[in-house]
Amino acid sequence: MTDLRRFWPPWLDDAVRAEVQAAYAGRVGGYHDLRHLTEVLEHVEELMPPDDPAREAVLLAGWFHDVVYDGKADDEERSARRAETVLAGTGLEAEVGRLVRLTSTHRPAAHDRPGQVLCDADLAVLAAGPERYAAYVHGVRAEYSAVSDADFAAGRAAVLRDLLAKPTLYSTPEARERWEPRARGNVEREVRSLTRRLAVGSAAGAGESEDRSGASLVDEAYDGMIRALAGVDEQDSWRPTACTGWAVRDLTHHCLADAQRALVALHTPTREKVDRDAVTYWSDWAPDDAAAAQGRRFTRVGASMFLAWEQLRALYVDTARAVVHAGAASDPTGRVRTQGHVLRADDLLRTLTVEATLHHLDLVADLPGAPGPAAAGLAEVRRVLDGLLGASPALDWDDERYARVATGRAGATERELRLLGPMRDRLPLFA
Repeated sequence: MTDLRRFWPPWLDDAVRAEVQAAYAGRVGGYHDLRHLTEVLEHVEELMPPDDPAREAVLLAGWFHDVVYDGKADDEERSARRAETVLAGTGLEAEVGRLVRLTSTHRPAAHDRPGQVLCDADLAVLAAGPERYAAYVHGVRAEYSAVSDADFAAGRAAVLRDLLAKPTLYSTPEARERWEPRARGNVEREVRSLTRRLAVGSAAGAGESEDRSGASLVDEAYDGMIRALAGVDEQDSWRPTACTGWAVRDLTHHCLADAQRALVALHTPTREKVDRDAVTYWSDWAPDDAAAAQGRRFTRVGASMFLAWEQLRALYVDTARAVVHAGAASDPTGRVRTQGHVLRADDLLRTLTVEATLHHLDLVADLPGAPGPAAAGLAEVRRVLDGLLGASPALDWDDERYARVATGRAGATERELRLLGPMRDRLPLFA
């Protein structure tokens, strides 16, 4: 834990620091807590040299910028007044109060270097890695637990769109260089997720996929994989998966190859006749033990070239996000070529959703606590399986059980085999 006393002016009563620090430390489960305070102060230090005459005021503004936080519209104003009261007579009260008020809009003037530094430090979390960004989003939601999901999604999306409307998220050249691309990607993905929730409402939660575009489905499926991998460390990367002979890092390498293939396909337009859709794409599959063994070895050798797990995970995350971006920008009716076939772009994205969803199930087989695949992805798998079978099995399977049995990831019980009837001879449909 960082000792925050080094950020506090030595001439100012340390009892005041302890009181301000306690205000943040007392918030459990939300985002505006002691960790947030620590990160803001560290980022101010990162962006301002020690000899900058404005640094002391900016650090004090960092201390006070969320000292009052109730999730209300006047939090910043009340925090500024608290700072002005505490600092009265120091000569810094007016400047610190002004800086704290800037954090309500994060729009400092072009000449306001102190304001730019504080606002950039406050927004630095937008450029965090997947695990920290997910914790940030969870913390913000927890602070508004009394608000309905729909109202929260609408309000949160409006705030994020307002940020994206700025020419840049960050004002200082240093922050723009270090944080801008990742932050903009994080915020854009969150806005897309919130927009989907608002658009499909409870239907998305129920897993309906036919009314969803392939682009939105693959976005959700890939985002789920990224979130599941966010909690995997070097040791966990060697845990087994449900794919024979593959550890987590091997499966991640395979999914990386899928994403790379997707990028090539989305950038390989053709005028040839479409010969497959999202369902019939899988109809060519046939068991081939020799080819499967060769593929497993190829993937394990490729994964072994990454000496550090974080390098492999980062490459997968970047590539998956590039696929989502390319998919969103593609013409759904445009024709693309992959694996020797021609599909509409929307159908290609649906096949990628199915593959990512099934491999997500494989991934978390020995990762306790890791999040599972999205409901909409599992619903798309069900739609494809029903299409291949020509009907839906007369069984009370949920989407996950159906996916596992129909793709050979789990065996059917004797009762299930009886109820499947002739369909049982066609399983697995693909693997």
